[in-house]
Amino acid sequence: MHDDFVSKHNIVCSYQVYRQMVQDVKISFVKLGHEECEKCEEFNLHNPQHKHDSLSDSCTVCQNWFKHMSRAQEAQHQYRQDAEADDFNQRIVFSADLQKVVMLPRLDMFKTALFTRRIIAFNESFVPVANKHDLKPLAVVWHEAIAGRKREDITSAFHKFFTTYRDIVLWLDNCAAQNKNWGLLSYCCPTRRLSS
Repeated sequence: MHDDFVSKHNIVCSYQVYRQMVQDVKISFVKLGHEECEKCEEFNLHNPQHKHDSLSDSCTVCQNWFKHMSRAQEAQHQYRQDAEADDFNQRIVFSADLQKVVMLPRLDMFKTALFTRRIIAFNESFVPVANKHDLKPLAVVWHEAIAGRKREDITSAFHKFFTTYRDIVLWLDNCAAQNKNWGLLSYCCPTRRLSS
């Protein structure tokens, strides 16, 4: 990050000064939780001699990981193409994700808040992928007294989003329970009325 800061801002700044400044403004860095997918974790654990740059042709785990990474790179390429596309006057691209739950009230400094009954709040965020329009992110927020995280609850959040935006490209992660469940996919499919 120090190298990135120096190169972007063209400033001569020692690592120690940079580190002290980051600490003074109370910026902290947290190691993310377990963010590795199952295929990548299986590859990392299966055989120490098989590395990313020396895959075995006879190893099924290596070949499955290679296909997995090829699909991931293809998806990243398509995502970048959607973000940088010039035909944005015809289509809008959003990314959607259910954020981590928030426990309310959220008062870290008061001990009495730790012992009060708390309520869970949910937040489905819809964020524009590119800044080529004057689009704002949209958050659909609800709490557990209204609904939970079932497929119909998530579909309801998407319905709220679709009342604001139409004719869009929507990027979703692979969480089957949240974004790619049959309830949501069925909701998104256009229906035709049959005339009698």
